[in-house]
Amino acid sequence: MRTCVRPPRRGGRPCRAFLCLLACLLACLVAVLPTGVADRAAAAVAVPAVTGVAALSQSQGLAVTLTWHPVAGAAGYRVYRAASPAMRADAATYLASAPAATLVDDWQTPGRTLYYRVRAVGADGGVGAASPAVGVTTTDDAAASRADALAWLVRQQEAAQGFRTTFDQQYPTPFSGRVQGRVADVDELPAAVGVPVVAFGQAYPAGHTGPVDGTWAGVAPAGDYRVDVYARTDTDYLQGSYPLRPDGTWTSGPDSVSAGVKSAYLVRVSDGERVARSGGPADVVAGVSVEIYTRADVDYLLATAPLAADGTFAVDGVSAATGTLIARLVNTATDRVLNSTEWADVPSFHGLVRSFGIPFDDPAYGYEGGAERRTGYRLEQRSWIYDDALAVLAFTAAGQTDRARQILAQLAALQEPDGTLAFSYDVYRGQLFDRYVRSGALAWVGTAALAYEEVTGDARFRAFAAGLGDFLLTQQVSTANGHTPGDRRYGSVLGGIGSYDGNYDFVPGQMRWASTEHNVDAYFFLRDLGHFTGDDRYTAASSLIKQSLLTNHWNSAEGRFGQGVAESGPDDSDALDVGSWGGLFLLAIGERAKAQQSAQYVERFRVDATTVAGPADAGGSTRAYAHPGPIDGYKPYDRGYPNPPDLVWAEGTLGVILLKIRLGQDVTADLQSMQRLQDADPQGGFVQVTTPTPALPYEFNVWPAVGGTAWAALLTQNAGLLWHRDGWFDDHDRPTGGGPAPAPAVPPVAPPVAPPVAPSTAPSTVPRSVPRSVPSSVPSASATGPASSPARAGAAAPAVESATAAASVPGRSPSSSSPSPPARAAAGPPGGTGRHAAWLLGAGLLVAAAAAALLVVRRRRASGGAAHRRTFLS
Repeated sequence: MRTCVRPPRRGGRPCRAFLCLLACLLACLVAVLPTGVADRAAAAVAVPAVTGVAALSQSQGLAVTLTWHPVAGAAGYRVYRAASPAMRADAATYLASAPAATLVDDWQTPGRTLYYRVRAVGADGGVGAASPAVGVTTTDDAAASRADALAWLVRQQEAAQGFRTTFDQQYPTPFSGRVQGRVADVDELPAAVGVPVVAFGQAYPAGHTGPVDGTWAGVAPAGDYRVDVYARTDTDYLQGSYPLRPDGTWTSGPDSVSAGVKSAYLVRVSDGERVARSGGPADVVAGVSVEIYTRADVDYLLATAPLAADGTFAVDGVSAATGTLIARLVNTATDRVLNSTEWADVPSFHGLVRSFGIPFDDPAYGYEGGAERRTGYRLEQRSWIYDDALAVLAFTAAGQTDRARQILAQLAALQEPDGTLAFSYDVYRGQLFDRYVRSGALAWVGTAALAYEEVTGDARFRAFAAGLGDFLLTQQVSTANGHTPGDRRYGSVLGGIGSYDGNYDFVPGQMRWASTEHNVDAYFFLRDLGHFTGDDRYTAASSLIKQSLLTNHWNSAEGRFGQGVAESGPDDSDALDVGSWGGLFLLAIGERAKAQQSAQYVERFRVDATTVAGPADAGGSTRAYAHPGPIDGYKPYDRGYPNPPDLVWAEGTLGVILLKIRLGQDVTADLQSMQRLQDADPQGGFVQVTTPTPALPYEFNVWPAVGGTAWAALLTQNAGLLWHRDGWFDDHDRPTGGGPAPAPAVPPVAPPVAPPVAPSTAPSTVPRSVPRSVPSSVPSASATGPASSPARAGAAAPAVESATAAASVPGRSPSSSSPSPPARAAAGPPGGTGRHAAWLLGAGLLVAAAAAALLVVRRRRASGGAAHRRTFLS
């Protein structure tokens, strides 16, 4: 008998599975719908519109302070800016967020009319209606000062060195005859004066034999002088001595001279001193001369020529059998060489800026010693990379991005395989001295490279910046580099590589101290590098630095930052930039109360009513860098330093001014004081300090310096380009620069590991902070260079938040007539992000569950049918 097996029910288990999934769906809806309903109910409570918006232009038009009436229940505000009152408060005009009812906009070019609107943000993310547009016209009182500062920076970049000396032609050897050439920048040398002159009446050829005659001028009485005539064959042979005629002529009379190259000298009879030579000019530059050499086995002096007022030099009767002819411009008072034809064709490190404008008559200008006279340090042709970074920022803010690009390109070409740069370079000879690297200076260069990309959209230097960042990662006190969390420096970046002891002998090895200033620099750089590259390593490192600054470097008892942290603990010495730059850091991370404490503390550095020292005190220079004042500002050091000088330091004072601007203070008086300081240099540079202190350990000089000049140019053009607030990039897509970052211009840097640098034998203490561009005879052991400066005392600042560069977008210049829009809409729909997330979650779960149920049912049906067929046929 056949056994009939009943086929299974098709709707059994699949239906139960479907019902199960449906129950899950209902549970999801129960969880999601209350949120949506609540959000819809909340949406019904509209966020009130902002009222009472007021805009005040302050600080010579460099900042606009916005205030408005607080909105009850508002969690924050969104501020919008445009060049038209018909502006819409949307993504295209979004400027920044503000936690309170006020904001400082320092990311704007002065001298324009701007309009602002504000919207309140509710606790649920809902955004209220925009306020009416409020306009303000900013002045540009610093325009002339800024133009002069930029022009001075251009001069420091365009010429690798002053007084370029060249021959008019290439002279072969053997050679005999007249040599002539030219010196550049004679307008920077002392005024020309009349000098004694002697000349032939005509150009006598070497083969001429017979009488000769000529003219004279510039001496009296005529009877006290004579003319000596020479003919050169293998050497100069005296042909005769002849008296001066009262009519300004002289002659050999019946005497004949021999064949040879002719030359005549005007000689004082009393002592035989030669006061003039034929071929010389009537007006010469005082204090210098041109020495003609031939270089064979050693340098042989052949002749000396005066420098004419028009920058030319010439000398007759030069004869050299072998070697290479060289002309050197020499300071006759110090015997130091100012320039030489041997440098004319040497390729310089084009683009870098010379850090100091040292007067030619300063004892520090030039070189001396050795057969090649090239030993010693050439301060006038040194470029500190911190100064180069400042120049990049100043040029970028001013729209001169081609100049900024030249600097960055040269620095990228100099980058070492491990990502480092030397602390300074000779613009002719390249890296100087020993392996001396400072973390803070590297961070400044990286910040400048990212600012350039932010404004231009040009990503060519991103790999260069990443190399700098990778090296800084190796300097961080972290578990990844073999340190323990119990280390008192944990999270901080160490100072760098190499130092100099008290005798200025180089001490190689890894620094073991962590400078507060360095870590402020590194925080901003690594934070932004993480955004630009999308590499979380940099972001994580910046977070560690932030934590360390607040935990290990902050002196809560005194409401200030200490100078740094060593292995043994904090160093609480007082350096100005620690307070001012530290205050900018605190503002950026939202620690406003601490920033105000820091600004208040640095008032102890205040110095008022100073003057710029006159030439008699300016380190031996006769250049008149002087101003009667009053010059008010800040000194670089206080407690912890031996007899810190009471002087105004330009660069540091300008750093304090930026802090005060972001705290909402009007700094017009401080800016006017700095502009008086600028007047001390007729060419528009800012002298480093008001009073020279050239001795160790300070080494300050009254020279125009890139540090203060570039800070002034940046501050008065668009200070918001520097050191944005935290979260500035939350409203912007990651920069691409119009495409992916190009291949690295330098060898790739290995992943960060503990640096292969032997520990330094130097003391494990934080070194005294010396100026970043300190013009010492060897590199300073400073942090990044000169310190910064604190805020000036004044009325309590309103509780304001700096907008800084929130409106910046790659490819859009901040100096355009309207602010650059963020890449994503900042206002957003009025519904709020929480509500959207809930509904999206619910919808996603419904779709996923339905799809899963359908798939299960279909599979069950397929498997069930197959089983039935197998059973029925068995």
